[in-house]
Amino acid sequence: MSSMLRARYVCYNKTRHPGKCNGQTGYTVKKLDDIIENIAHKLFEQITDVPKDTLVEEQYNSVIGEYKKQLSAAQSALSNQTKEVNEYEAEVLKVIRGESSFDADLITKLHNEAREKASNSENEVQELKAKIYDNKVLMESFSKQYDDLVTWADMFSECDIETKKMILSRIMSDVRVSRYYEIEITFTMEIEQFGGATQPEPFLENGVKILPRMACAG
Repeated sequence: MSSMLRARYVCYNKTRHPGKCNGQTGYTVKKLDDIIENIAHKLFEQITDVPKDTLVEEQYNSVIGEYKKQLSAAQSALSNQTKEVNEYEAEVLKVIRGESSFDADLITKLHNEAREKASNSENEVQELKAKIYDNKVLMESFSKQYDDLVTWADMFSECDIETKKMILSRIMSDVRVSRYYEIEITFTMEIEQFGGATQPEPFLENGVKILPRMACAG
């Protein structure tokens, strides 16, 4: 009499640290792999259903908008820090003339610290301006990322298991499986960038509750 072996993923915390996990000890490999593959297919469909120009432009506008917010904050900080530097410089002159009641070493220390902060803010302002104005590089970067995703989507159905694992590692940074195969997924930056407009809602996959969770993973 023969018996068929079934491959399983074993939960490390459940076997080594039972108190840290309330899930199952193991999960059937084929069942879990099939669920993950179906999620990947749905995600690729969501992304490729939207025209490339639309997604690239949306992502570009989103990032540029964030850069502009950061630039405004950096410019405000620089303005305040520059005023502070000027105030300390005026006080330093008073110290030199013997007109100040403050300790010379303390004023010098505070002046140097203020200058360093202002210098750092000035560098940040210039870096953000360069990012905003160098829009061609940014657009090319997003265009390439989208092309990579489309290539992976085209390959995914027909490629071997090792290639699938490689693709999955580029779109999913973390997969958490709970009791009854309830799954929560953290997607990578590349997916988060182009999937934000079509963020998947929790859904059932063959009776299994899927909880996709968009996140910046790196």
